[in-house]
Parts: sequence; structure tokens; C-alpha cells
Amino acid sequence: MNETAELSRAVDLIGRLLLKEIDADMLAQLRSGPVCEALAALDLALPDDADVEGLAAEYCAAFIGPVDHVPLIQSVHVGDGLESPSANAVRRIATAAGLELDRDATRAAPPDHLGVILCLWAALAEPWPEAALHLSREHLAWAREPLSAAQAHDGFYGRLAGSARSVVDVILAG
Repeated sequence: MNETAELSRAVDLIGRLLLKEIDADMLAQLRSGPVCEALAALDLALPDDADVEGLAAEYCAAFIGPVDHVPLIQSVHVGDGLESPSANAVRRIATAAGLELDRDATRAAPPDHLGVILCLWAALAEPWPEAALHLSREHLAWAREPLSAAQAHDGFYGRLAGSARSVVDVILAG
């Protein structure tokens, strides 16, 4: 597997993990085969089965609220409002590449949610590198600061934020 394909797999996995808290079913899927290996390569140890119930609260505290959370939505951080120019621009990039932002796969997150952006970047990186480059230049730099702040949260999601920050840095350096 080439370097871009490996990075795309890691970026897609991180994007999916940022879109949804881990539940028991997802944890079982993550423990199987290459996904588990990819998480280990990112230095992300999976939580124990006993910790699953606390993961929803941890996810909420880190990314949703009510206090000291770090929303992972570009328009929130650049101040142009939900369903904003940022969201519309991400949607246009996906459409131009012939991709549809599946509301089920994205958990109905706005198009400019970092998880959606990372999954889209992963889908674009090999077949449409120019589109991936445009997406990263226009829609990833904002994420550095919120991800750094989210790293302050304890547990899996704080570590996930650190891994997400690392891949964002790699993408932006590329």
C-alpha cells in the first residue's frame, strides 16, 4: 500500500471516530483486523468494554457541551454561522468530485464538521489529489487550535484529538 493510501485510511478512521461516540457495537467492529492495527499505529488504545458507557459522556464533554467543549465545526470557529459559506464550499467540493455527503454516514453532521471534512479528504486523496489539496487548504487549518484545546480532555477523545491534530498537520504540510 502506498503512503497516500495509508494516510487516507488513517484520516478516514479518525474522521469517522470524530463523528460519533463509540458504542458497544462500534467497539466490537474496531477490535477486528486492520482497524485495530490502524488505531495502534496512531497510538490510540481502544477503551475497555467496561468503559463504553462512559464514552458517550466523554464524547459529549469534549465536543458537544454544555461547558468547556470544543465543537468541531469550521463555521463555528470562523464565525460564518451554520449552513454557512464554509459548509456550502465543502458540499460543492464533494459534488464536483461526484461524491455525496451521506447523512447517515456523517450522522447528519454539517458538511463543515471536521469528521466529514476528514472523511471527504480521505475519499479524494488518491483519485482527485487536486480536490483534496483544495479541501485541505480551505477547510483544515482552522482545526488546529480546537484540536489542541480538545487534547486537554481526559481519556480516549482527548487522545483522539491529538491524533487528529497530527494528521491535520501532516495533510497541511503535504
